[in-house]
Formats: sequence, structure tokens, C-alpha cells
Amino acid sequence: MQAIFKLYREGFSQSVEVGELFDYKDESYVLTHILEMKRLYSKSSRIEVEGIAQKIDSQSDYSKYEPTSLFERKYIKCEFTNENPLYRVGDPFVFKGVCGQVECIESIRYEFVDMVIKYRARLFRPWSKAEMDQAVKNYRMSKFKVIG
Repeated sequence: MQAIFKLYREGFSQSVEVGELFDYKDESYVLTHILEMKRLYSKSSRIEVEGIAQKIDSQSDYSKYEPTSLFERKYIKCEFTNENPLYRVGDPFVFKGVCGQVECIESIRYEFVDMVIKYRARLFRPWSKAEMDQAVKNYRMSKFKVIG
């Protein structure tokens, strides 16, 4: 299962990298894709990173979908909501535990007063079990300290 997260870091010794582990609501995730980084406050070392993370030991339905596909959204009376947002090119989305990104808008049409938009999207490939296991191993190894 994949999800979209925002990670915050503050301080020049803090970093964000693909493959890092973090916990959210008693579940462990691995950051698999970094989508965007914003620097918060102009003279600060605080950053916000938006990325795709995959839950450890979860199964993905990725194989049920085409890597690139079309989907339509109908906006009743041309109204956009949090449940039915207007996507921009580059926006990430989650559909049944699989994350994707809007590549382009194929068409915009009206059905009476309702707007229908057809989007082209690309799915983010989930990491394999071996890739996830390696990320967990790397994280655990990073916690060991050499005593000399």
C-alpha cells in the first residue's frame, strides 16, 4: 500500500532521502519517491518534503492497473471539493492504495452544467519485497555504533 506524505525537517544536520523509514499511526513506511521540496521561512533550515511512501509488509494492487492510463472526473456544477479535487499536471493522487501522478489533461467537456475532465496519469511502481527488506536492513544498520 502506498500513500502520500509530507515530511518536515528542521536543522542543518537533518536530511530526507529515498529509502528512509518513518512511523505513522503505529505503522512503518519507507519513503520511495520524493515529489517536491519546499523551504519554509526564507532564512531557516526548515524544509517540507512531499513524497510517496510504502507501508512495510503490505501488498500492492499495482499489477492490476496499467502503468499509464486515463481516468475521468466529473465535477457537479463545476464545483471542486477535497473529495473530488481539480488536478493540475504533476499532482499526485492515491487510488485504492496505489499512487500516481497526473501527466496531462486530455480533454475538458460539459454535460449540461457539470464539467468532465479526462486525465492521463502514470502510476508509481511500488518497491519489491527485496527493495523494502534492503531499506529496513540499511535503517537498522545505521543505528549501530562502532565501539573502539
